[in-house]
Amino acid sequence: MWHRTVGVLEKSARGLEKAGEFVANTFGFNASEYDYVTSTMTKEQWEASKARAREQRRKSMAYLEQKEKEKKEEVVAADIGVTKDAL
Repeated sequence: MWHRTVGVLEKSARGLEKAGEFVANTFGFNASEYDYVTSTMTKEQWEASKARAREQRRKSMAYLEQKEKEKKEEVVAADIGVTKDAL
């Protein structure tokens, strides 16, 4: 008897999950926040967007590398007992 109860509960849970997914898809809860923008973009707009994203990523990486370099210089300067500007 217990196994049948568990089986029925499992099937009920699956059915409710499918119904919930249907409702979420219908009302757009599973869509991206910017889906209304990206769904109307042309191929040229996608390419321009990707190029901007690559450039932004490159700038971000250069900035992080510069900050890491400055941090290392500060550590070295502190180790030898001088200011960072003295290096």
